[in-house]
Amino acid sequence: MGNVDSMRENPWISPLVNIVIPVCVLSFLSKEARLGPVWALVVAVAFPIVYGLKTLLKERKADVFSIIGLISVLLTGVFGILSLPKQWVAVKEGMVPLLVGLLIVGSLKTPFPLIKKLMLSEAVFDVERLWNALRGKGNVERFEKRLV
Repeated sequence: MGNVDSMRENPWISPLVNIVIPVCVLSFLSKEARLGPVWALVVAVAFPIVYGLKTLLKERKADVFSIIGLISVLLTGVFGILSLPKQWVAVKEGMVPLLVGLLIVGSLKTPFPLIKKLMLSEAVFDVERLWNALRGKGNVERFEKRLV
């Protein structure tokens, strides 16, 4: 049988596939001599769409980075195709962190706060060891308050 740790996905894969690669595709392939702006946009948005669908089908849950990456890349590509002034790209770049912040704050009143999903990822931390240490020192309640 396979080890659970060997089956766990690297936590850097999602941001890489959903944000970094699509931005590079838009940056380097959108010139007319290469793919052009429309086809570069199609290729760029394919990454978060395919990755998001894979996650949805495999894990039965939406991938936050896929959603953010898709929105960000789509807006950047549309702005480029429409030849909008550069300040619109700056506004969009500021809106993405704002969207992430609003999602985190908005999820605090739900049963599954996004901050816990991001901060207590077993792909990043040994969560069981963390909880055991917090319990051992009697700091679970303090940690919970600080986290949310």
